[in-house]
Amino acid sequence: MTTPPKPRTAVRPLPPPRRRRAGLAAGLAVVTVLLLIGVIGLFGGWEPASQRELPSVEPLEPVHVEPFDLALMKAFQADSAKPALRHQDNMRWLIVTLEAKNTVGFPISPRLLTESVLLTAPEVTSPGKSLEHGIPATQALRYPDGLRLASPPPDLPQKVILAWQQSTAEPPPETVTITLVHHSYEDSFLYDSFRWFDSEAVATATLKVEELKEQ
Repeated sequence: MTTPPKPRTAVRPLPPPRRRRAGLAAGLAVVTVLLLIGVIGLFGGWEPASQRELPSVEPLEPVHVEPFDLALMKAFQADSAKPALRHQDNMRWLIVTLEAKNTVGFPISPRLLTESVLLTAPEVTSPGKSLEHGIPATQALRYPDGLRLASPPPDLPQKVILAWQQSTAEPPPETVTITLVHHSYEDSFLYDSFRWFDSEAVATATLKVEELKEQ
């Protein structure tokens, strides 16, 4: 009499050691990322830059704001200031004087300076669109002659006048808030050239506004 064969017991093969190590590494990576997210969130790392408290600078205090070294001086208000800031009905001028030095090895458009020093005050006219941290100046002039500012040359400190227009429907402000914004020089695939991008507020200042006396 023939003995029937015993049924085979299904044995599930163990996964290769390589997969086990890979799975363990993946698990550790997930845990590490979760811990990192928690730590960054704990210290405010996910908070938008516009909501963070910026360091405050005092008048004449030098601060590096790529691509400039800047030192804010004074703020004024005036109906006009010869020769460039002419009187316009229902408007006044808000004026900030500062020292600026181009710290890169090539000339820079004065427009970048106006977008690096932004002002916040009621009813200020924007030359284009308002930026996230304030409004660029409508005028960039040399100090003290008031002529239009040319491209700031490298490594040459210049005294500069920046001016904004404010509606006279608002009373003259006692103070103005200035936000200093730095930029990064990066390659643009769209324009196939290097350009200034990635504006980021780095400091703020409050300047007392004086009445500009006629010269």
